[in-house]
Amino acid sequence: MKNNRYSPSIVRYYDAIMKAGYYNHRDIALILQKILKNRKKILELGVGTGLLAKELIKSGYAVSGIDFTKSMIERAEKRLTGRVKLFLQDVSLLDTKEKYDAAISEGGPWLFLRRGRSLNLQSHIKDFEKNISALKRVSDHLNKNGLLALNIQPMHQNIDGLIIGKKLEYSQRIKTQARWIEKEYIVKRWKKRVAYQKSIYRLFSKKEEMELFHKGGFTSSHTDKSGSFMIFRKNK
Repeated sequence: MKNNRYSPSIVRYYDAIMKAGYYNHRDIALILQKILKNRKKILELGVGTGLLAKELIKSGYAVSGIDFTKSMIERAEKRLTGRVKLFLQDVSLLDTKEKYDAAISEGGPWLFLRRGRSLNLQSHIKDFEKNISALKRVSDHLNKNGLLALNIQPMHQNIDGLIIGKKLEYSQRIKTQARWIEKEYIVKRWKKRVAYQKSIYRLFSKKEEMELFHKGGFTSSHTDKSGSFMIFRKNK
């Protein structure tokens, strides 16, 4: 997943982009409360700078988070000040030596994209077998009846000149193919580019998705009532 690791320049503006309307972390945390119920020990996959984790700990959850971008973890450490266990790890090599009641991915290694009436699995991990091994790692870190909650998002769209700060604009460019999405992140100050990132994500067919989660140790998928998350349960 090396080429999807966020660049230091994008990480510098990451919070500003998120807070400009990309996500509403407080609302997402409230939705997750209804999904998680009495499951209190949570692992966030792709914790980023800790924006969602901060909201979850306000509600009494014991949160751990992993991310494979060092500069993201460093910013999360400053935000969360020891209240969340943070690990600089690739999910395909996940090893925290702990068990959790649930794992969540808001915009981390996996999410679902809404395309009309269908949902397509998107992954940072390009290799099919590596996705299976990564899911197995997550499953192995869950307690009995543990849940995996993956965010459902609208299909990626081009964005032009979203204001994220004084003289700061964010844009993104999307190229979609049958199995891949290429996404460019661009930040400009005074119309001059100051940050850039290009990531490539893998898309899976419904048949491939079913095989991935079955072999990865999960079953019984369904969407939550709000339509915001796809929920999987660890196999017995």
